[in-house]
Amino acid sequence: MIQNQVIDNPQLIKLPFPPEINPHDLVIFHPNGRVPKTPNAFIIYRKLFVETARTSGYNFPMNIISLMVSRSWEQEPEEVKNEYKRIAKEAFDYRNELFPKIKAQKEKRPMEN
Repeated sequence: MIQNQVIDNPQLIKLPFPPEINPHDLVIFHPNGRVPKTPNAFIIYRKLFVETARTSGYNFPMNIISLMVSRSWEQEPEEVKNEYKRIAKEAFDYRNELFPKIKAQKEKRPMEN
């Protein structure tokens, strides 16, 4: 019962606006040299939602948090979503600035029958 009330009230956890995140912090470097893709707007929103929930003292299971994040994102105005999209694009551009894509042409292997 309480679980349903929490899920149905995603505004229980309110994220600050504008988001307090540096897009450069979203570019992760792995020890093996691999640089993964940057997160999209929703993933950034989800990351901040989970952090805000934890710092606010909420310790919900991840499946509950996921439902809350999804519903909260759906209710956010376009202005908020656009800000997260801007942050995601800035992180993407920064990643590509650090690691420009080198267009290497693959050699075609002969087809075997």
